[in-house]
Amino acid sequence: MEKYQSIPDQGQAKSSHPYDSAEYFKSIMRGYYPYSFVRDKIITNYLRRIIPEKGKILEIGCGTGMLLSQLEPYFETYGMDISKYAIEIARQRSKSSSLFLMNVDKPFPFPFYFDGIITLNTVEHLKNPMQVFIKIREVLKENGFLFILLPTASNFLGRFLNSVFYHDETHIFNPSVSKIKSLLIDAGFQPVYERPYGIFLFMPFSLRILLESIPPYFAIYKKL
Repeated sequence: MEKYQSIPDQGQAKSSHPYDSAEYFKSIMRGYYPYSFVRDKIITNYLRRIIPEKGKILEIGCGTGMLLSQLEPYFETYGMDISKYAIEIARQRSKSSSLFLMNVDKPFPFPFYFDGIITLNTVEHLKNPMQVFIKIREVLKENGFLFILLPTASNFLGRFLNSVFYHDETHIFNPSVSKIKSLLIDAGFQPVYERPYGIFLFMPFSLRILLESIPPYFAIYKKL
């Protein structure tokens, strides 16, 4: 793990992968800010209900620090990302967070446990998500919480919507909802909240198929 240190100006630095380019982040954030601000506010409010004040929170794939900046007043916040460019921006936006430039595939060397861990739109970039889920569980406190959000492809319509709205060459893991749930349960987690498909049980079949095709899967899991 490398704790964040100053890096060269990103306009001059050569990137080893697309995450280090300003163009990559501008492309994925175009038109995304209003949605992400509301989403992050909802997550922050929920965390305040279930995590003790000043509890330790880690965001894996913290990007430019938008969520961390909302969490900082209430928690002891940590963030990690593989992108030097993103960490540079996050350092300016999230001034009290401890930020780390590291690959999530590497061992987690934290000498303490977290009350909650967040990974938003990160798992789809991983080659071995199961390995990462196991490592997350190892650094969570007993009964700690994992917040997860990623695009899924649960049926033919879901795969089509995923390819249209979430097309990204860095998305190498495109699971169904049942697949991601199975991995997390096998890794030692129990779902606490998921997108509530059950309330649509008595709707027409065609409408249920449409609702279940929406790619984003947001869920909260608890460590067993």
